[in-house]
Amino acid sequence: MLNSEKFMRKINLSNNALQWLVVISIFQFRLETLVMLLILLTTHRQGVLIYIRFAMLLLIQSVVMLALYGYGMSRPLQQLLLVGIHFIGYYTFFKSKVSSIDEVWIKYLKFCYYVALLGVFQIICVLTVHVNPFEFLGSIRLSEDGGISRLHSIFGEPGYLSVFLLPYIVYSISNFGTIDKKRFWVVLIVFLLTFGAAGYVGLFCFGIYKLMMSRLRLIPLILVPIILICSVVKLNRVDNDTQEGQMNDTLYKIRQTMDAFSLMEPVDFEVLNASTYATMTNLWVSLNAPSRIVGTGIGSHPQTYERLYKSNFHLYGLNKEDAYSAAVRLYSEFGLFGLFIAFFLIFRYHNKANPINVSILFYMVSCLVRGGHYTANGIFFFCMIYYFSSHTNIQMQKIDDIS
Repeated sequence: MLNSEKFMRKINLSNNALQWLVVISIFQFRLETLVMLLILLTTHRQGVLIYIRFAMLLLIQSVVMLALYGYGMSRPLQQLLLVGIHFIGYYTFFKSKVSSIDEVWIKYLKFCYYVALLGVFQIICVLTVHVNPFEFLGSIRLSEDGGISRLHSIFGEPGYLSVFLLPYIVYSISNFGTIDKKRFWVVLIVFLLTFGAAGYVGLFCFGIYKLMMSRLRLIPLILVPIILICSVVKLNRVDNDTQEGQMNDTLYKIRQTMDAFSLMEPVDFEVLNASTYATMTNLWVSLNAPSRIVGTGIGSHPQTYERLYKSNFHLYGLNKEDAYSAAVRLYSEFGLFGLFIAFFLIFRYHNKANPINVSILFYMVSCLVRGGHYTANGIFFFCMIYYFSSHTNIQMQKIDDIS
C-alpha cells in the first residue's frame, strides 16, 4: 500500500494547485469533503489532538443528552465524523500548505469574480434562449414564462451564493482603493440578483458596523450598496405568483418572519411562505426543545423536530436537517451554553485591524441568520481564515490586477 509521501508524489499537486482546488471545491459539499480527505491522505495531519479534545467534550455532552431523552446515536456520530474531516483537513491545509493567508484570500477573490461571470452568463442564457445552463447544479428552475426567479450561478441555491460573495463585497468596500472596480461592480450586481436575505442582512450589518467604526468620509461608499438595494426595490416590477417583484418578495418574507413571532404555534406557520415557514417551525422547535441550557446534542435537531411537531402539511420537515439557521441549530443542539461559546469565539478572534478578518465576520453573521450546516459551503474554510487572521494586522498589498 502506498504511504502518504508516495501517494503525494504520485498525484504531484503543488501548494498553489492545492490552494486553488480547496477554494474551488467550496461550491459543492461532496467535492469539498473529497478534497479534505485528499489532504488528510497526503499530508502530515495537524490539529488532531485539538479536535480529539473538542470531539470528546461534544461526544460526552451528546451521548448523555441523547440517552437521557431517548434519541438515536447514528446521526450525531455522522456529524462528528464530518466535522472532524473538515476541521482536521482545513487546519492541516492552512498549517502545512499556506505560507500566508493573503495568497489563499487572493484566490478566493478571483474565484468570486469567475463565479459572478458565470452568473452573468446564466442571466444571458435565460433572457436570450430561455435555458438555465446551471439548472442541474441548483434548486432554482425556470418559470413558465422562461424567466429565472433568483440567480444562483454554479451554487446549489441563491442564498449560498449570496453568503459566499458577501466577504468579497465587504472586503472590497473596506479596501476600495486597492481592488479592481469593474470586477467589484460585476460581483456586487450578481450578489444583489441573488435576492438572498441572509446576504442582505450581513451587508446591512456591515454598513452599521462601518458607520460606527470608520471616519465620515467613508459614509458615501458604505451607502452605495444600500442605495442600490433600495433602487432594485423601486425598479423591480417583475410579477411573480404573489404579484410582487423578487426584492419585494424578499422583504415580504422578512416582514412575515417578524410578524410570525407573535403566533408561535406550528399550525399557524403553515399559512406562511416557504421561507418563513421553515424559519419559524425550526425556531419553534428549538425554543420548545428540552434542556435549553446545554441542548440535546450534536445532530439531534431533526429528531427533536419530529417529536415536537407533527403534521401532514406538504412542506412539513422543510430544512429540519440544518434548522435553516446556524443560530437556531446551535441553540437547539447546544442550548444557551453553545450560543454563548459561539459568540465568545467570534468576538475573541475578531480583529478590526485586519480587513480579511472583518470581511469574514459578516459571513458569520449571515450564517447565523441562514445556513445551519456545520460543514457545507466552506464554513470551515472561512472560520480557519478568521482564526489565522485574528493575530495579524498586516494590510494586503495592492491587488489592482488579480487576473
